[in-house]
Amino acid sequence: MKRTHKAAAPLLALCLVCAALLGPRPQAVWAASKLECSAPVVTEAVVDPSGVTAGSPFGLKLTFTQYEQTADDKKLGNQADYAEISVACPNGNVQVNSSKYTVQLSPYEADSDSGETGGIILQYVLYIPEQNLRYVGPGPGTLRFTISYFENQKDDRIARVTTQKTVVQGASGTEESTLLVDASSPIPTIRAGEDATVNIPLVSNGVTGDVQVSVSVAQQGISFTTAGSVYTLSFGSQRRATLPLRLHVDGEVPPGVYPVTLRAAGNELVAYLRVTGGGENAGSLALESFRLDRSPVQEGQNFALTLVLRNNGEDQSNVVVALPSLDTASISANGTMDRQTLEELKAGQAAEVTFSLSANASMASGNYPLEVQLSADGMEAPVSAGKVFIPVRGTAGQSGEDPDAGDSSKPQIIIQRYDYGGQSVVGGQEFLLKMDFRNTSRAYAIENLKMTIGNPASEGEGDGSAFTPANSSNTFFVERVAPGEVFSQEIALFPKADAAPKSYGVTVRYTYEAVVDGKRMADLSGEETIAIPLTQPDRFEIQDATIYGPIMLGDTAYLNIDYVNKGKSTVYNVTIALEGENFTSGEMSSYVGNVESGSSDYFEASLSALAEGMITGRAVITYEDANGIAKEVSKDFSCEVMPAYEPPIDDPGMVEPLPEETGMPQWAVYTVAGAGAAVAIASLIGVRKLQKLRRRRIEEEEESYEEAAPPGGDDA
Repeated sequence: MKRTHKAAAPLLALCLVCAALLGPRPQAVWAASKLECSAPVVTEAVVDPSGVTAGSPFGLKLTFTQYEQTADDKKLGNQADYAEISVACPNGNVQVNSSKYTVQLSPYEADSDSGETGGIILQYVLYIPEQNLRYVGPGPGTLRFTISYFENQKDDRIARVTTQKTVVQGASGTEESTLLVDASSPIPTIRAGEDATVNIPLVSNGVTGDVQVSVSVAQQGISFTTAGSVYTLSFGSQRRATLPLRLHVDGEVPPGVYPVTLRAAGNELVAYLRVTGGGENAGSLALESFRLDRSPVQEGQNFALTLVLRNNGEDQSNVVVALPSLDTASISANGTMDRQTLEELKAGQAAEVTFSLSANASMASGNYPLEVQLSADGMEAPVSAGKVFIPVRGTAGQSGEDPDAGDSSKPQIIIQRYDYGGQSVVGGQEFLLKMDFRNTSRAYAIENLKMTIGNPASEGEGDGSAFTPANSSNTFFVERVAPGEVFSQEIALFPKADAAPKSYGVTVRYTYEAVVDGKRMADLSGEETIAIPLTQPDRFEIQDATIYGPIMLGDTAYLNIDYVNKGKSTVYNVTIALEGENFTSGEMSSYVGNVESGSSDYFEASLSALAEGMITGRAVITYEDANGIAKEVSKDFSCEVMPAYEPPIDDPGMVEPLPEETGMPQWAVYTVAGAGAAVAIASLIGVRKLQKLRRRRIEEEEESYEEAAPPGGDDA
């Protein structure tokens, strides 16, 4: 019996190996259930260069270490093959240009040298190159790392953890303890006309124990339903906490995203609250949330605004997202247009749209609203999706400035309004730029003002001369501008005929003088940049619709339309629709899409005639130019339809009569033929007899002649 067990042992081992190779992997169970694990610790952070100043880029090398003491096979180190790390800056003091990285994992057993035993150490290094990080200041640069662990297949995510590290010190040179709003969490939402509790997620960056948080909402119509607006949160070993706010929103509050100011741990931070309309249609487009690449925005800085949209209804095409309230006096577009288009947004899907914006060089601190407007093919008219609020840290109005009180602040000049004649200018076509300027000071006049209009130095060499003055100088002189006075100037500019379609900057530089408190200030200067979108002439050409005919009923006619984009701008959302009489087609409406500059193609449709006569119709081609203006071109076509071909049909009931017989009967024919043969034979016999008689006669005559001839002589 024992010998039998020994013989079966190798066979059993072989079966177990085969089952392990061919059977389902146990890791899939853990991947589905996701392992619970602690966040790793950043054991080393190397910044290059070590001394980082505001506005400078820097590289970063981070070492993450995670120790697991779990005794079973559910250790993260035994399951994960690589990690995907997302990088963000929750306080906005570091600009992150590339936010996702992948690192391979190499776990090893802990030993006595490492100070830990009986577990697995998971250690990996993340390197972020210099071009992907920029310190914008002024506070500490804190980065948040969201780490997702995966098996061989990316779909099998095992676990997800979050940790953060301050990599650049603030202006004080020490790492500050502060609270941060979790920017990775969605913006809490409340409906107008309702009472509800909204939860604001907070993250501790060194703050421990009980913390008092004071909350205020500036928007009228939003109020607290509790007795006070001061809350106490506890930050112990947990780095996260949720701030519950019980709020009431009046029904008159328009939909939008509104700021909520929080004061805690000696600093001030801004969270956001999204208000939806009480009667808002659940089957429409909605602004779900937004985020900034830095917060707050410093005056004069460029920043990125990302809007998150969601389609709560049916599929939508050509979704246009616009910021109609951009203004050069506060926040303006930075080298882009004030609208962007999504070709398609399916039902239930979310999409992100990012705008590059700039804050004016002279702004007061505060929250600046930007309206978000949405439209699509399935909507009758654009609708306002709400407002987003941009927190700006400025200097205007500080230092006790009160123009009416006669303070000693210098006077400034700004562009109050400008107009270039439409939504955009066209390459190669002269346009008139009109500008209204204002002296912002109510106490001091501006003297000897010199204005120079040119192109921003920040643009590339190819863009440096996008606009040139047309038959005029680019410099203006104004002798005096009274306090608060508004004056106008205009200049004719000529855009390059071959300039790439996009927004170009026009810079207005000022130098001026002023007498402030009896002292002349002669070295005053300023500069403003306005963005002007440039498009190229629309040269989208449609050839005539060609159809070959006539055709017979039941056959197919083929319609062909050639098109070419000879312009320098892309044309968008090209659609071809067929309409007319006496035909059907499987291509009655076709969406072509965008046609790039220099591209050509053709549209072909097969037409089936319904009846004899004529096919008459037209092809309607619609598209949008670079300005988003819809245009339409139609081409007529026609074709004759002839009756269908019908071959002759044999009638089985009719038998074609045989032709009547004429001439002699058959027996007579045989008789005549026999007689003819007999006559021929008799004739032949007679001829042969005559030939014999003639030959005999000739022979007899020759014999008689020889007998009568003399024997010799001449006669012989």
